[in-house]
Amino acid sequence: MQTQVNSARTGADGARAAAHPVLGDWRTIARARLMRVKGNLVRSRARYVREQYGLGELAELCAQLRGEARAYLEDPPLPSTWCSFGPLMDVDCAIIAGPMRGRMEHMLHFGQTVGRYDLSTIYKMLLFFASPATVLSNTNLAYSLYFRSGSLRGTRTGDEEGRVELSGAVFPRYMCAYGITGWLDAALSYGGGRATAVDHTACVHQGDAACCWDVRWR
Repeated sequence: MQTQVNSARTGADGARAAAHPVLGDWRTIARARLMRVKGNLVRSRARYVREQYGLGELAELCAQLRGEARAYLEDPPLPSTWCSFGPLMDVDCAIIAGPMRGRMEHMLHFGQTVGRYDLSTIYKMLLFFASPATVLSNTNLAYSLYFRSGSLRGTRTGDEEGRVELSGAVFPRYMCAYGITGWLDAALSYGGGRATAVDHTACVHQGDAACCWDVRWR
């Protein structure tokens, strides 16, 4: 299977230059921190660092973090628990700065891997008999199992292509540009898509009204 995934476009005016390089536009960060996320999304962080970088890197991260963010790695909540997104953003920033050595684009692989964690267990039952088109039409169902607010709706724009739009919620830049992009790629692949392509074509951190992704498959 050949996969092509493109991140959001770059380029900045003065206001964008003042944005956080990882989290994005300061006006959206505070809103994102108030969101609620499912415990399975929290638990995926410690698992990913442990499997990809080793126990030593995980221990270093725990030593750097404080409070609830540290607890997310040392004593993750139950998968069904609704948790605060703010501390999870702190964990992700520490992962990018630490094990990922500042390479935010590595969150693309992270999103793909997290998607495979879930799609290979409870979500696999939803998608086992799916095609990429039906995966696209059920994007919001999967989204609701991760996030309490907002919606992520997919619509077909052609026989083997579609568009996904986030509404009612905002994500930090690393997640919309790379994490969600990677997750969509994994979901389409689980639905039988080959040579999938996911392109983050609109982003609130670049001044667009909403984040959108164009997807293609064969």
